[in-house]
Amino acid sequence: MRITVTHGGTPKEASAGRMVDPKYWESSVNRAKGNSESARNLNTYLNSIERKVEVIHTELKNLDKEITCESMMNKYQNKGKKNTTFWKYSRNITIKSKLYLVMALRKIRSKVMSPL
Repeated sequence: MRITVTHGGTPKEASAGRMVDPKYWESSVNRAKGNSESARNLNTYLNSIERKVEVIHTELKNLDKEITCESMMNKYQNKGKKNTTFWKYSRNITIKSKLYLVMALRKIRSKVMSPL
């Protein structure tokens, strides 16, 4: 599934991170068909994406920032910001523990990014 943000006639796409069999998809409403648990979960997920994009649009507007598909999608995907959350909440971890944690994160990233 793809997320498409269109502003001023210009579309920008990104992956929604989910897949759905076309026979379970209702394209006229862009939602999963039926009332099964998986359909409800997927539709709830799609609703949350819509709400997040609406919040991003409102935030950009309130900050008097330029609203473009790219700026909205970048904010949606957290591009352009350094992720400081890890260090912000890990102040009480000793330096040695932080080093092992960083090494573990690098090892995980290399496994995820390495070709099969």
